[in-house]
Amino acid sequence: MAFRGPEPWVLASLLSRRLKAEEKTLDLEFEVLSVGFNEGGRYVLRLSAENPLQAGSGAGVQLQVNDGDPLHACSVVTDVIEQQEPGQSLTLTRNKFIFTLPKGFCKNDGQHDAQLRVEALRLDEPSGRTTQRVGEAIFPIYPRPDQPRMNPEARDHEDLYRYCGNLALLRASADPTARHCGGLAYSVAFHVHRDPQPPTSDSTPGAGQPELMSPCPEPQLPRLQVGASRVLVQIWAHWAQDPASVISQAGPCPELSRAAEELPRLPHSVWETCSLQMDTRVSV
Repeated sequence: MAFRGPEPWVLASLLSRRLKAEEKTLDLEFEVLSVGFNEGGRYVLRLSAENPLQAGSGAGVQLQVNDGDPLHACSVVTDVIEQQEPGQSLTLTRNKFIFTLPKGFCKNDGQHDAQLRVEALRLDEPSGRTTQRVGEAIFPIYPRPDQPRMNPEARDHEDLYRYCGNLALLRASADPTARHCGGLAYSVAFHVHRDPQPPTSDSTPGAGQPELMSPCPEPQLPRLQVGASRVLVQIWAHWAQDPASVISQAGPCPELSRAAEELPRLPHSVWETCSLQMDTRVSV
């Protein structure tokens, strides 16, 4: 049956958003949480983003492993998995993969079928150089099956889908009744490509970084009249010898009296600094 396009009951706004998502660069974040095989041995997983209906579709795909730099690649191999006890779940070091899919890679037009192929490769003993494909699983990237549903109204900062699940690694055999050779648990997210954000200048200091402190404000001194400058210098000169006499001598000038009364409350560093300032600003 030929493809006739969307049904007439589909809302125009919903269809418009879906088409915009398909015309943008998209990120598939796939993380292998654990993996296990039914037989002991040494294995690796090979993950490949592909579109089997389009020849050479992987040419524009970029790949980032863990926190590394993006590379122009559509396939990656995990670290070696040492399965000593059959059925035991194991974790990987290279386990987080971000496939950046170029514009046009994902379309819902019947001519595109974006998927992630996960292959289980067994390494021969003892060299480990010869590999044998023993199982595989297919994860549909786009279009998606009904469950779990995709959010067609997702905006650029939202995920089209995000969830956790399990994949059975079916044995590589032409027999459709062949049992699986193992399985893996994963978490996945699919969204519009997001460029790394540079650190902002007003961000809070990180761990191990000294927090910048604001400079100490200059002490605020009483504003005195210029005519009283000579008396103030005398106050600074005699304060250490006889504080009581300083207060009594400053009595005729109310401002100087208040300044003299404040002297006992000021720390030594403050009035010493004030004295130096007065020596440079006032000519006696």
